[in-house]
Amino acid sequence: MDTYMETHAAAMLGEDMLIRKTLKLVHLFEGFSERDARDFLAWARRFDARPCESIIREGEHGQDMFVVAAGKLRVVKSGDGTEEELATLEPGDSFGEIALLDSGPRSASVVAITASTLLRFERRNLVKIPEVSLKLYRNIASMVASRLRDTSTRVILTKVTAAATEEEERPRPQPRRQVTRTVSR
Repeated sequence: MDTYMETHAAAMLGEDMLIRKTLKLVHLFEGFSERDARDFLAWARRFDARPCESIIREGEHGQDMFVVAAGKLRVVKSGDGTEEELATLEPGDSFGEIALLDSGPRSASVVAITASTLLRFERRNLVKIPEVSLKLYRNIASMVASRLRDTSTRVILTKVTAAATEEEERPRPQPRRQVTRTVSR
């Protein structure tokens, strides 16, 4: 019996340390108490991804979000037959949060670069943890606002750079040479 109690106590201590580490590491959990994190994690499911595996695909409708526990992933956006990498995700990062707000199409794809361990959280479980939901929605709103600001800055920089390049490539008119005539008398 003592061995069971010691094992159970050690497991609880290990879980508490994991919760505290998760709270510090995951930006999405800012302002969460240990209990909030525990409630959220109770509804999350582990998802293991292999290198090059697509986790979410741009255009598909989503019902879940993910937190990166281990590994490295890339966020890519397709357009005009090209693919642009928007971000690299590492432990503590999250993605797919907008699916918790609506069930619209995904705005980008996420692909594992390395073997990765993710925590998957489904939209339908939010109603089961209302106090945590409010904090989560606040944090998602903050993250989306930050991403929108970054995107706006990138768009403006791209336009300014394109305009400057266009200006440099535009042919410049040659200065006119003045011809002076001298009249002899």
